[in-house]
Amino acid sequence: MQEAEDDEHCAVWACNVDEWKKRVVRRVPQLGKIVKAKNSKSDTEFSYLRKLKGKKGIWPVNPFRLNERLHAQQGVFLMPLDVSRSFMENLRDLGTPTIGRKHLWKINLSCNKTFRKECLAELQRMNIQNQTLFRGLDGLARDLENRMLTPELFKGIEPKL
Repeated sequence: MQEAEDDEHCAVWACNVDEWKKRVVRRVPQLGKIVKAKNSKSDTEFSYLRKLKGKKGIWPVNPFRLNERLHAQQGVFLMPLDVSRSFMENLRDLGTPTIGRKHLWKINLSCNKTFRKECLAELQRMNIQNQTLFRGLDGLARDLENRMLTPELFKGIEPKL
C-alpha cells in the first residue's frame, strides 16, 4: 500500500483458516487424524497433502523452520490442494458464496496520500512497520527509505526504535 499511486486500488485478504480446515477435514478424514495425532510432525502432514489427488481445497501450512521475518509476521501460507487448478477454484470448491463471505474477506482500499498517512500512523502506533516485519538491516533500510522518500507521510509519526 505504501508504494501505491494516488487513487490506485489495493486489497487486503483475511480468512478464518480454522473454518477452511474443518471443511477440508470433512472431505479428507485421514488428514484430520494426522493433524490430531500428538506425535505427528508437520512434515507428515505436508507429505500427506502432497499425495492427495483430485481433492480441491486450501490448507494452511508453515515452513519447517521459521526465520525471524516469518516469526515476526505471524502469518501462514495457504496451500491449494489441487495444484492443477487456481487458488480461487480450490477455495470456491469448499463452499457456497454465502459460506465464503462469512469466512473470507477481501478489503478493498482506495489509496491516496491522506489515507496512506493515516494507515501508516495507525500501524506505527501498533509497532507494525518495515523494521518489525522485516527484521535486521533489510527492514531498517526499508523504514529509512520510506521516511526519506515520503517524509510528508511520516510527519508527526515518531519511530519506535
